Amino acid sequence: MHQMGKRKELFSSKILKNGYTTGLRCLRSFSSVAGPILNKAKTKGLWIGTWKTKKKDIGGITWPLTPIKSLGVYFGHCSKSLIKLNWEDKVKQIKTILNTWRQRNLTLFGKITIVKSLAAAKVTYIMNVMPAPLYILKELNTAFFNFVWSGKGDKIKRKTLVGNYDQGGLRMLDIYSVKDALLASWAKRICNGSGSWRHIPSHFLSAVMGSVNLVFEMNWIEEKHLSELPIFYKQIIAAWQNANAVCTKPHTTENIQNQVIWGNRHVLSQGKPLFYPHWIKSGFIYIKDILHNGKLLADKTCFQKLKIKRNWACELLTLKQAIPRQWKCGTCNVSSKKSEALPTLYVLSAKKVKTVDTIKTSDLYQNVVQQKFMSPYVEKKWEMFFECKFNWKNIWQNQINPTLGTHMSQTNYKILHEILPCGKLLCVWKNMSSKCNICNCVEDYKHLFLTCKCLTTFWKNFCNVIYKCFKCTIEVSLIEIVLGYKTNHPYNTSEIYVTINLLICIAKKVIFRNWCNNRNSDKYIPIDIFSIFKSEVNLLFNLVNNRNNRTCKHVLSNL
Repeated sequence: MHQMGKRKELFSSKILKNGYTTGLRCLRSFSSVAGPILNKAKTKGLWIGTWKTKKKDIGGITWPLTPIKSLGVYFGHCSKSLIKLNWEDKVKQIKTILNTWRQRNLTLFGKITIVKSLAAAKVTYIMNVMPAPLYILKELNTAFFNFVWSGKGDKIKRKTLVGNYDQGGLRMLDIYSVKDALLASWAKRICNGSGSWRHIPSHFLSAVMGSVNLVFEMNWIEEKHLSELPIFYKQIIAAWQNANAVCTKPHTTENIQNQVIWGNRHVLSQGKPLFYPHWIKSGFIYIKDILHNGKLLADKTCFQKLKIKRNWACELLTLKQAIPRQWKCGTCNVSSKKSEALPTLYVLSAKKVKTVDTIKTSDLYQNVVQQKFMSPYVEKKWEMFFECKFNWKNIWQNQINPTLGTHMSQTNYKILHEILPCGKLLCVWKNMSSKCNICNCVEDYKHLFLTCKCLTTFWKNFCNVIYKCFKCTIEVSLIEIVLGYKTNHPYNTSEIYVTINLLICIAKKVIFRNWCNNRNSDKYIPIDIFSIFKSEVNLLFNLVNNRNNRTCKHVLSNL
């Protein structure tokens, strides 16, 4: 036995040496054409399989037992060391970057830009090629949101903050969704990529599903059916299903015929999808393989086509009961909706059908985020307060507008979410006095922006300017401060309404800045707020005036 083992080791060494010699010959051929030459002093090798503990060096290069680095990723056999080198060290770098930028007085928009461009970029590449540990994702997510809120605790739900601007969010990065989107993007490479590397995923996926594309045509595969796959491929399939969870129900005969039978959300038995591998290998893959013109294939025909006939009668009965009744009786043959034929492998992105060829990672990210998104609770709260229904998409677009600048957009956003500091909120947050320094009464948003004694003449002058410019009489109330001017008006996107809303935003910015200056002072120093307002309008409108905006010129001439 000892001699047999020794011969086997010598034989393996000979194969390894021959393989190494062949690889070295290829590198020399490449060097003769391209120019670069292999530097053996800097080259390292990694033993794998049963030889992973070998300390033998061959070919003039070193073969260390510790992890080695290739293309920015560490490879090795000790999982703890790999997690530390690939993930934990990068998390420390990210925290250092965030702590450096924390010292600057950035807006929420600026902080989110830092998170996306500088912090998350550190792990995007490694996340694309290796499974990320859950505790690392949790640590990153906590660090990102702590940076946005300056370590003072979340003031808005994270599931709301990740939404788009017109939904009441700030497009904050969700690291879990980034991971799913990057993993799901592998489906495009596996199905339509080129190169010999595709043989590896094709081998694993075909062994389980019979076809590579079939895995990604399914929209609900239970984990127990993927037990034979490596972890990385399991995560790719799970991420793809998560990104494609919103799937349309087919309405036309053609779309129904092209529906996959297995792992389909619309073909369920006791609330779960069907998955019979031997039926797939026998050619029963799509609805058209078992249903023709609204009629199921005869039992005898199914029996003859099946390669494994064990328990076939029960499986056929379950399949018949799982197929939707409308598909079997043919009521969907004539559809009231004029829908186009869906491709077999597609993703719904922003309510548009996109094939795997055209889908982008950003589309997959938006799909995942939209499933997590939670509408702001303040929408219902303000509707109850003002006793009126509002077009919230229009409100968010008007109040969070790039033309306003980040500071004014942030002020509007905080007012809408009720997180802009005022006496009433500071009393709850920091146990400070809730009363106004000037009026000695409870200071809420209405008092801060409208009814305070220092604003009596300001709003009169403001309304006079609006009347001179647009010949319309307005009365600024709390609804204009919170939601904007005539938010439900059908013509609120016209130049006049946009300009009035812009002027109200500038007024809020000036009033809040004056409040911040006087809040902590012992004595109130009277300031001409309207003069500061005029200078701010001149500064902002002069930038727009260079583009020959008539409305801006008209406003400036009447100030």
